[in-house]
Amino acid sequence: MTKSLINSEIFYYVCMKIIPMTRFFRLISIALLSIAFLGGCSGTGSLSTTTYTMTARVGTTPFNGGICIAVYNPTVSDDLAISGSTLSGSTGGPPQINLNIINWPGGTGTFILGPASTMTFGNYVPSASSLTKISTSGYVIISSMTPSMMTGSFEFTCDDGTVISAGRFNARRY
Repeated sequence: MTKSLINSEIFYYVCMKIIPMTRFFRLISIALLSIAFLGGCSGTGSLSTTTYTMTARVGTTPFNGGICIAVYNPTVSDDLAISGSTLSGSTGGPPQINLNIINWPGGTGTFILGPASTMTFGNYVPSASSLTKISTSGYVIISSMTPSMMTGSFEFTCDDGTVISAGRFNARRY
């Protein structure tokens, strides 16, 4: 088993089985753990840097997430978390874009993003030392799915006015 596959399985177990907390804190924990676990990935593994990606524009700056995962948690309000992270060499980390859909019905469709209090929201993590920017409005469209992959698009405006636009993802499903 490759290191990234082992890390992704540990990531799933920690996020879905061990962290018993409110949904908001669970999402924040998932985001932080994904930075830690994706940061530990190296070499070639199940998370190909050319297959599972997220792109967008943050203001006028391109965002190129070299790794993108979608984690579904059916045990707590059917949460779906989609996370795109940038790569530096083979290490993942911020900047990072996260999308959370609560009560996800398990299929394709358009989902309206609001503030974190709605539990269906997006956020942008500019750097490891900066504050997370949380959506006030926007949407996610899940356009296609297979058992191992999910594709779609998104846009949202953050609480500080930052606009995340022209977002696209091709996520590895867990």
